[in-house]
Amino acid sequence: MPTCESRHSSQNRYIFDLDGTLAFDSPSGYGISPEVRSALRSLKASKPGDTFIVASSRASRGIRALLGSDCDLFDFYYSLNGALVLNSQFETVEKIEFEKSVACATAQLLSGKAIPFYVDRGDSFEVFGGGFDWLAHPSRVDSDFAEVCNLNPYGICKISLTIRDGDELQFQDSLSGAFSVNHHHDGVIDLTPGRVGKEVAVVRGQRRGERVTMFGNDNNDIKALSLADYGVVVGDEISSLRTMPRQRVERIPALASSVAGMLRKIAHDE
Repeated sequence: MPTCESRHSSQNRYIFDLDGTLAFDSPSGYGISPEVRSALRSLKASKPGDTFIVASSRASRGIRALLGSDCDLFDFYYSLNGALVLNSQFETVEKIEFEKSVACATAQLLSGKAIPFYVDRGDSFEVFGGGFDWLAHPSRVDSDFAEVCNLNPYGICKISLTIRDGDELQFQDSLSGAFSVNHHHDGVIDLTPGRVGKEVAVVRGQRRGERVTMFGNDNNDIKALSLADYGVVVGDEISSLRTMPRQRVERIPALASSVAGMLRKIAHDE
């Protein structure tokens, strides 16, 4: 995998998932609370020259909408689970796409089983079979399963789907190893090309001698959290990291106040 940060190095690297890690439901709606935003800015101010990264399954459109004016805090965005890397100006510096044959075969498999899914190119996405109501955006295109034969397979960085309770999805042997599979606790499954994942952001930092701190809450954060020098698990959705020593992984409640407190603690302690 090519390196996209060759001119950027620092002493520390801070990587943040967004949904369920920095952003939560509240009486005023879903988003990042003022307390968390303030703590993020304080951490950034206390670490001049260090690298701040967002690693999310969201595309840039969703990242921008959620962060708003706080986009200026981050140096890189590993969007679509790391398949599309953007710099601080949201310019593409690395894009890992599905092979044409893999994208077509996967789409045909899902449509044949009537499993709703969407393909994401970063700057646009196409939904097949309906659903995904929370993904309202001008770049959205809706199509029927029958239209999958007209799918443009180029530029696809992520395929996301939902499986109903009791359903099983088995991929053909010919697709084995062609993509990474990430299960979210809300039932959404993300497919990304090859071995692409958020952990790439961790490994790149460590290769530069940076100490990496990772914040995450979901199954697609497990590898990154386990590889990081220090991991902060937000909430109780991830159980597989419970045996890791506390000096490597620490758990905090899935509350904005707890996340803000941890950010302030890191700013003060390090």
